[in-house]
Amino acid sequence: ALNAVDPLLPRGFSTVGTELNIRHIAATPIGLRVRATAKLMEIDGRKLVFQVEAYDEREKIGEGMHQRYIVQVDKFMGKNAQKRDG
Repeated sequence: ALNAVDPLLPRGFSTVGTELNIRHIAATPIGLRVRATAKLMEIDGRKLVFQVEAYDEREKIGEGMHQRYIVQVDKFMGKNAQKRDG
C-alpha cells in the first residue's frame, strides 16, 4: 500500500499505516516466494483504504483491509520529536 501511493504524493508528503485487519488463510512452506498486492478502494480526505492480499507460489495465503493516512512529513516528524522530548 505504501509503495502504491507514496510515489504519487506531492513532495514532502507520505502515508502512515493506522489500521491493519487481515485473515490468514494458508501457511507457506519455507523457501516459497510470497507476494502481496494492495488495491486502493476508498479515499476519504486524507484516509486511504486498501484491499490487501498475499499469495505464495501455490495459492492465496492472506487477505484483508489496510488503512493509511496522508501526512505532511515535516509536521508529522515534528510531533513525534515533541512526544519523544516531552
